[in-house]
Amino acid sequence: MNPYKVLNIDRNVTKQDILQAVTLAMRERRHSSREIALAQKKLMNELLKASEEFVCFIDVAPFLEQLDMTLPETMAQVFSDGKRRGPVSDADLTYEG
Repeated sequence: MNPYKVLNIDRNVTKQDILQAVTLAMRERRHSSREIALAQKKLMNELLKASEEFVCFIDVAPFLEQLDMTLPETMAQVFSDGKRRGPVSDADLTYEG
């Protein structure tokens, strides 16, 4: 949930602007009161507001172009370096002595 979209505001708003946006959002009923209250809580707290600004306004397009998002066809491709990862199974715990 993007609190800026819920309250229909931009990132450079004051606390007074946030309160006015909450009142307007409650009146318009485009979102539930829970979503509006959560958006208000996130934007009134300076630390939460900073994290929301990072998440909501970062431009990830240049990074997405560099990522290979194709899924591997086999598990061998996933662990091509030969190292085993993941949870331990019962077969891993058997004693071979």
